[in-house]
Amino acid sequence: MKLASYISIIMFTWGLVASCVPTHHLEKQQNLLYSIKLQGVEVNDPAKISTLYKQKANRKVLGATPYLSLYYFGRKFYNPAKIQRWIDEYRVQTNAKIAAAGTDSVKISDILAKREERLAVMTRKKEEGNWLMTVGEPPAIYDTLKTQSTLRQIKTYLNTKGFFHAQVSHTEKIKNKKVYLTLIVKEDQPTKITQLNYNIADSVIAHLVDSTRSKALLRTGQNYDEEIIDQERNRLEILLRNMGFYEFRKPFITAKVDTNFAPYSAHFTYIIANDADNQPHKQYRIRQVSFISDAGLNRFGFKRDTIRYNNVKYLAYRHKINPKVLDSKLNVYPKQRYSLDLTQQTQQQLNNLDMFRFNSVNYVVVPDSTKGAQLDAFVNVSPTKKYQETSEAGGSYTALLPGPFVNLRLKVRNIFGGAEILDIGVRGGLQGQYSSLDFNESIYMKDLGGNVGLTFPQFLVPFRVNKQFNRFNPRSRLNIAYTYVDRREYIRTNLETTFDYIWQPSPTLQYVLTPLDVSLVKTPRLSPDFDSLLNRNTTYGQSFTNAVVPSINFMRFYNNFRNDNSGQFWRLYTEAGGLTTLLAEQFNNNEIIDHVGDLRLYKFLRINSDFRKYYKLSNKAFVVYRFNVGIAQPVRSKGLPYDKYFFGGGGSSIRAWRPRRLGPGAYQAQRPRRDPESNEIMRDIAGNILFEKDYDTEQPGELLIETNLEHRFNIVGYLNGAFFIDAGNTWMLSKDVNRPDSEFEWKDFLSEFAVGVGTGLRFDFNFLIARFDFSTKVFDPSFSKGKRYVLNQFTLNDIFNRNNNHTTFNLGIGYPF
Repeated sequence: MKLASYISIIMFTWGLVASCVPTHHLEKQQNLLYSIKLQGVEVNDPAKISTLYKQKANRKVLGATPYLSLYYFGRKFYNPAKIQRWIDEYRVQTNAKIAAAGTDSVKISDILAKREERLAVMTRKKEEGNWLMTVGEPPAIYDTLKTQSTLRQIKTYLNTKGFFHAQVSHTEKIKNKKVYLTLIVKEDQPTKITQLNYNIADSVIAHLVDSTRSKALLRTGQNYDEEIIDQERNRLEILLRNMGFYEFRKPFITAKVDTNFAPYSAHFTYIIANDADNQPHKQYRIRQVSFISDAGLNRFGFKRDTIRYNNVKYLAYRHKINPKVLDSKLNVYPKQRYSLDLTQQTQQQLNNLDMFRFNSVNYVVVPDSTKGAQLDAFVNVSPTKKYQETSEAGGSYTALLPGPFVNLRLKVRNIFGGAEILDIGVRGGLQGQYSSLDFNESIYMKDLGGNVGLTFPQFLVPFRVNKQFNRFNPRSRLNIAYTYVDRREYIRTNLETTFDYIWQPSPTLQYVLTPLDVSLVKTPRLSPDFDSLLNRNTTYGQSFTNAVVPSINFMRFYNNFRNDNSGQFWRLYTEAGGLTTLLAEQFNNNEIIDHVGDLRLYKFLRINSDFRKYYKLSNKAFVVYRFNVGIAQPVRSKGLPYDKYFFGGGGSSIRAWRPRRLGPGAYQAQRPRRDPESNEIMRDIAGNILFEKDYDTEQPGELLIETNLEHRFNIVGYLNGAFFIDAGNTWMLSKDVNRPDSEFEWKDFLSEFAVGVGTGLRFDFNFLIARFDFSTKVFDPSFSKGKRYVLNQFTLNDIFNRNNNHTTFNLGIGYPF
């Protein structure tokens, strides 16, 4: 009933707001363009057509025009005459200061610079209005001339798509000074390509084009489409430039269309002309390659030293990077046919080294060559600084405690002369957490750590593979990391060593193979009070066991995120732990080996797939979908390393639950109830311990299924909003006697999905995105069947009550996914 009342109040209030579109500010002959509706578009793209509108209606939110209202509100305080008086007075003041400065040119220059800056701000304020007006929107006054221009633009667009017989008209309805504009499109039939010919003067080019007909983008039977026609011109240009035609350009390719043969039919001809002198285009080969590794540096009186390696001349005043390493990144060599693709690959590979401020590959035509058309190639690079330091400081606020942190990093380039990169990082911070001994007490956790990483620009293997993998940007990376966590209850350390092979077949696809990943986890201190409460048979209790975790893992990372914020992301991660231990067991009569000295050994398999899809609705509105699933299983071993389990809840998961506190399954965590004054365990009259629901203990699981749907939109300026729904849970695959109802069952798992809904604000400052998400539970699987719908328990007091366990508030940096 409470929820229904809230919804009724909100809907009634919004109905009043939506009915109040401020048209009373308009002049007598003016009308407000309230909406534009497009009808009749069945084949073409309505979103692309909408970009052709010469006039757009004011933005609306559920029928209301808040941005227009904000503009009119700001106009009440707008006084351009007053701003002009201030500008005039400021000019007089600065002219006096300039006169007083006399012949001091430095002071005069400083006064003029400040004056221009202030005048630019005030002039903009005079022309565009005050802050409220710029945040809002001026009224979209309906203009019939712009409507006619829009109709012509749509007709032109339809012609480019082959709809030459299309008709475009409009209707307008005016009610209460609001114009409801309808654009009506009758597409008719599209014109199709019924004949496709090529008219090519050069026989060599004609043969090349004919040999790649199977890759042509334009074919008979397709609709006439000027966008595809132009894409085919681009394909032909790149094809020829990759085959040695260095001077060939797109303008040499023209098109001829004849639509007179039959209705809705077009005969199409691509024409490829000879060069400007009406001679066949020249196919160039490379005569020599010069690699200048300190381009832009001039030392008068000195000549660059030259080293020849693999038929390439390497020139530098001082050679800092081994030419053998640079050669592995080159794809341009003497006697090769010129190729635009190989040129761009070379630039990309050199850029991936992270050794140079800039690089370029330039060509010079060899004049009067007696060996045919030839080019001299010049690879120019300029080294970037050897040392790069970065620092980051900030803070968090959790468990009612502020938590400062600092990160320091040092990057050293070319440390051994082979384009290696050494990364050194240290971090430290304090984080507020609730005590495990008294959940009402806030304590600090010290988190210290560091890492040393060394990256090589090739595969470190005992056989030759780097040249074959050159275009895939191969790298090898050795990393050693150490983490030290100090809480009142315990101290835990983790020393991890990894060795990775990394390669990138395309700009959107990357692979990482880690044949060596060893972690040494130790707990040097446990407080007696905490140790007495710890159940060693639970997954949480086992996490405090000293252990060594060797594994091999592989990751496939796909990301085609585009500049318009659309695209998709997919990370597939697989890991196998303890393979050497399993092999040793085969030679030990299949006897299980689970310890090395006092260190626990783990054997397991783990797979995780994280898929995200980003849909663009408009320039400032998007829908994001995410599906994240994972499974982890011990193999001839009891339990998993704690960080190999899956966890649900938190700012990047199911946001209505606190981090790592969701699940598993329908398990309802309980703990003894304690007296808030004495912290003593409470009992009933019969002496039995009283229990309460435990929302503070982390809940690991072996199976994870979670999905998220989020609508992101711009509110105003750098302030964005979001509505979202999250669903999912974790489960145990093996029976956990300490957590009943946590095991995955096919017949029950859908009813055990946790569901949360919420809204959020995101402040997008380009260099930083600050995120505030508010989320509340809809279905809570920890309750018994029939009682899992909990949205009706939501109250407005939950927003301001930190002790409520129904609603959460998440503060984060960056988007959740």
